[in-house]
Amino acid sequence: MSLARRLAGLYPPAFRQRWGADLEIEIRAAGARSWPNLAVSVAAMWLHPAIWPADSRSQRHARAATTAAAVTAAWWLLTHAAVELDDRLGRDVGHSWALSGCMTLMLAGLALVVPLPRPRLAVLLSSLRLLAVPAALGGLVAVAVQLNTLAGAPGWIRLGLLTAWWAALALGAIQTCRVIARHATPPSGRRLRLGMWTLTATSAMTAVAVLSLSAANGHLGPSPALVSAGLLLPMSAYMWTLNDLSNLNA
Repeated sequence: MSLARRLAGLYPPAFRQRWGADLEIEIRAAGARSWPNLAVSVAAMWLHPAIWPADSRSQRHARAATTAAAVTAAWWLLTHAAVELDDRLGRDVGHSWALSGCMTLMLAGLALVVPLPRPRLAVLLSSLRLLAVPAALGGLVAVAVQLNTLAGAPGWIRLGLLTAWWAALALGAIQTCRVIARHATPPSGRRLRLGMWTLTATSAMTAVAVLSLSAANGHLGPSPALVSAGLLLPMSAYMWTLNDLSNLNA
């Protein structure tokens, strides 16, 4: 396989399907000096799935919805990890009404962005297959905890169950995004925008809640600051997608 073809393979699948041969020719003609700009271009394309070549408006909406779900799953997982693994942050923020409210608003935004999958038996069975492993793994850990099997258990068992729990959460988030990409009905443009604005506001409110609650409890240290700063990333992703949709008038 030629180097130009390998570099063209870095582009999103929609670009390769539409302009695969032309991309190779362009990369080969530009030469090695173009590789830094190529890397920037490829990264930019992966960050803007709404502008990928599409056959219909609903396909763009489906990509935007999947992006929103993936970004939301990532920041929820990282925030959850920060709260659970930092005892002080967990006490200050973990069970607060403010964070619970933010999570409720996040679910509302996701419900707007990602409608339910198509009600077909084949879709249901495919979704169950995708979610079976993380559900079984998480269920196994939950049963072990409920049966109090951790009392007096060796350290390696505790570490194994902890690793399995976080693996189940991460895999569950990935597989849920795959279910959405394959089977969810694309939302309308108005519903998609409303949901993404809701998620944008939620990430901002979560950042403010983490900082304010930590400051109120005298714990304005690195952990809450990093969590709050990290929540600027999903805000940016939502705003980029909203801007892309607006420019495309989708």
